[in-house]
Amino acid sequence: MRLQDILSAFSSAVRNPQAIPKGLSTATAKNFSAYRRNHLYALLEILQRRYPAVEKFLGNDNFKFFAREYIYSHPSDDPNIDNYGSQLAEFLQTRKELHSYAYLADLAKIDSLFYQAQGQCQVAAGVLAVWQAITNGASTTGLEISPDKQCLVICEQGADELHLRETDLSQ
Repeated sequence: MRLQDILSAFSSAVRNPQAIPKGLSTATAKNFSAYRRNHLYALLEILQRRYPAVEKFLGNDNFKFFAREYIYSHPSDDPNIDNYGSQLAEFLQTRKELHSYAYLADLAKIDSLFYQAQGQCQVAAGVLAVWQAITNGASTTGLEISPDKQCLVICEQGADELHLRETDLSQ
Protein backbone atom coordinates (compact mmCIF):
# COMPACT_ATOMS: atom_id res chain seq x y z
CA MET A 1 0.00 0.00 0.00
CA ARG A 2 1.34 3.42 -0.94
CA LEU A 3 1.87 6.13 1.68
CA GLN A 4 -0.71 8.35 -0.05
CA ASP A 5 -3.30 5.56 0.24
CA ILE A 6 -2.52 5.05 3.94
CA LEU A 7 -2.82 8.77 4.65
CA SER A 8 -6.05 9.00 2.70
CA ALA A 9 -7.57 6.05 4.60
CA PHE A 10 -6.44 7.53 7.92
CA SER A 11 -7.88 10.95 7.09
CA SER A 12 -11.15 9.43 5.95
CA ALA A 13 -11.41 7.34 9.13
CA VAL A 14 -10.78 10.41 11.33
CA ARG A 15 -13.81 12.12 9.75
CA ASN A 16 -16.09 9.08 9.94
CA PRO A 17 -17.19 8.36 13.53
CA GLN A 18 -17.79 4.66 12.81
CA ALA A 19 -14.70 3.88 10.70
CA ILE A 20 -11.56 2.20 11.97
CA PRO A 21 -8.62 1.83 9.58
CA LYS A 22 -7.99 -1.76 8.51
CA GLY A 23 -5.26 -3.77 10.15
CA LEU A 24 -5.27 -2.10 13.59
CA SER A 25 -4.99 -4.15 16.74
CA THR A 26 -7.70 -3.72 19.41
CA ALA A 27 -5.43 -1.50 21.52
CA THR A 28 -4.44 0.61 18.52
CA ALA A 29 -8.10 0.93 17.49
CA LYS A 30 -8.91 2.29 20.99
CA ASN A 31 -6.06 4.78 20.66
CA PHE A 32 -7.32 5.75 17.22
CA SER A 33 -10.80 6.39 18.64
CA ALA A 34 -9.25 8.63 21.32
CA TYR A 35 -7.31 10.48 18.60
CA ARG A 36 -10.55 10.96 16.60
CA ARG A 37 -12.36 12.41 19.66
CA ASN A 38 -9.46 14.77 20.42
CA HIS A 39 -9.41 15.91 16.81
CA LEU A 40 -13.18 16.51 16.85
CA TYR A 41 -13.04 18.46 20.12
CA ALA A 42 -10.10 20.58 18.93
CA LEU A 43 -12.03 21.61 15.81
CA LEU A 44 -15.20 22.13 17.84
CA GLU A 45 -13.29 24.40 20.22
CA ILE A 46 -11.98 26.46 17.29
CA LEU A 47 -15.53 26.86 15.94
CA GLN A 48 -16.78 27.92 19.38
CA ARG A 49 -14.04 30.54 19.62
CA ARG A 50 -14.57 31.72 16.06
CA TYR A 51 -18.40 31.89 16.24
CA PRO A 52 -19.47 32.97 19.77
CA ALA A 53 -22.59 34.87 18.64
CA VAL A 54 -23.76 31.95 16.49
CA GLU A 55 -23.28 29.62 19.46
CA LYS A 56 -25.27 31.96 21.74
CA PHE A 57 -28.01 32.30 19.14
CA LEU A 58 -28.35 28.56 18.47
CA GLY A 59 -27.67 27.42 22.03
CA ASN A 60 -24.77 25.20 22.99
CA ASP A 61 -26.34 21.84 22.07
CA ASN A 62 -27.66 23.00 18.69
CA PHE A 63 -24.36 24.71 17.91
CA LYS A 64 -22.46 21.50 18.69
CA PHE A 65 -24.82 19.51 16.46
CA PHE A 66 -24.27 21.79 13.46
CA ALA A 67 -20.55 22.13 14.23
CA ARG A 68 -20.13 18.34 14.17
CA GLU A 69 -22.00 18.14 10.88
CA TYR A 70 -19.71 20.87 9.51
CA ILE A 71 -16.57 19.13 10.80
CA TYR A 72 -17.55 15.81 9.21
CA SER A 73 -18.33 17.43 5.86
CA HIS A 74 -15.52 20.03 5.81
CA PRO A 75 -12.19 18.46 6.77
CA SER A 76 -9.40 20.72 7.92
CA ASP A 77 -7.06 21.42 5.01
CA ASP A 78 -4.78 23.99 6.64
CA PRO A 79 -1.86 23.01 8.87
CA ASN A 80 -2.80 25.92 11.19
CA ILE A 81 -5.88 24.78 13.11
CA ASP A 82 -6.74 28.41 13.96
CA ASN A 83 -7.68 28.92 10.31
CA TYR A 84 -10.37 26.24 10.46
CA GLY A 85 -14.05 27.02 9.97
CA SER A 86 -14.03 29.83 7.43
CA GLN A 87 -16.92 28.26 5.47
CA LEU A 88 -19.35 27.80 8.35
CA ALA A 89 -21.57 30.72 7.23
CA GLU A 90 -22.09 29.12 3.81
CA PHE A 91 -22.69 25.74 5.45
CA LEU A 92 -25.38 27.18 7.75
CA GLN A 93 -27.15 28.67 4.71
CA THR A 94 -27.50 25.19 3.22
CA ARG A 95 -29.22 23.70 6.27
CA LYS A 96 -32.99 23.38 5.83
CA GLU A 97 -33.49 23.51 9.60
CA LEU A 98 -32.10 27.06 9.65
CA HIS A 99 -33.81 28.60 6.61
CA SER A 100 -36.16 30.66 8.79
CA TYR A 101 -33.06 32.39 10.25
CA ALA A 102 -31.78 34.01 7.07
CA TYR A 103 -29.58 36.40 9.05
CA LEU A 104 -27.69 33.58 10.82
CA ALA A 105 -25.15 33.32 7.99
CA ASP A 106 -24.56 37.08 8.25
CA LEU A 107 -24.04 36.74 11.99
CA ALA A 108 -21.53 33.95 11.31
CA LYS A 109 -19.69 36.18 8.84
CA ILE A 110 -19.49 38.95 11.45
CA ASP A 111 -18.19 36.47 14.03
CA SER A 112 -15.58 35.24 11.57
CA LEU A 113 -14.44 38.79 10.74
CA PHE A 114 -14.00 39.58 14.43
CA TYR A 115 -12.07 36.35 14.92
CA GLN A 116 -9.78 36.99 11.94
CA ALA A 117 -9.13 40.59 12.93
CA GLN A 118 -8.80 39.72 16.62
CA GLY A 119 -11.13 42.62 17.45
CA GLN A 120 -9.30 45.14 15.24
CA CYS A 121 -11.91 45.53 12.48
CA GLN A 122 -14.47 48.27 11.98
CA VAL A 123 -18.15 47.53 11.39
CA ALA A 124 -21.30 49.57 11.43
CA ALA A 125 -22.31 50.54 14.96
CA GLY A 126 -25.66 48.78 14.68
CA VAL A 127 -24.05 45.50 13.66
CA LEU A 128 -21.52 45.77 16.47
CA ALA A 129 -24.27 46.48 19.01
CA VAL A 130 -26.27 43.45 17.89
CA TRP A 131 -23.19 41.20 17.87
CA GLN A 132 -22.21 42.35 21.36
CA ALA A 133 -25.76 41.93 22.67
CA ILE A 134 -26.02 38.38 21.33
CA THR A 135 -22.59 37.33 22.60
CA ASN A 136 -23.53 38.73 26.01
CA GLY A 137 -26.68 36.61 26.10
CA ALA A 138 -29.36 39.10 25.01
CA SER A 139 -32.57 37.69 23.62
CA THR A 140 -32.90 37.64 19.84
CA THR A 141 -36.68 38.02 20.08
CA GLY A 142 -37.65 41.03 18.02
CA LEU A 143 -34.51 40.98 15.89
CA GLU A 144 -34.99 41.08 12.16
CA ILE A 145 -32.57 41.79 9.34
CA SER A 146 -34.40 43.11 6.33
CA PRO A 147 -33.07 41.47 3.14
CA ASP A 148 -34.53 44.07 0.77
CA LYS A 149 -33.17 47.02 2.74
CA GLN A 150 -29.73 46.81 4.20
CA CYS A 151 -30.95 47.54 7.67
CA LEU A 152 -31.60 45.89 10.95
CA VAL A 153 -34.89 46.34 12.74
CA ILE A 154 -34.67 46.01 16.50
CA CYS A 155 -37.82 45.87 18.58
CA GLU A 156 -37.35 46.99 22.15
CA GLN A 157 -40.16 46.84 24.62
CA GLY A 158 -40.07 49.41 27.37
CA ALA A 159 -42.22 49.43 30.49
CA ASP A 160 -45.32 50.60 28.64
CA GLU A 161 -44.39 50.99 24.98
CA LEU A 162 -42.73 49.25 22.05
CA HIS A 163 -39.88 50.97 20.21
CA LEU A 164 -38.86 50.09 16.66
CA ARG A 165 -35.42 51.19 15.64
CA GLU A 166 -33.86 50.77 12.20
CA THR A 167 -30.09 50.63 11.92
CA ASP A 168 -28.53 51.06 8.49
CA LEU A 169 -26.07 48.21 7.87
CA SER A 170 -24.51 49.74 4.78
CA GLN A 171 -22.54 52.36 6.69
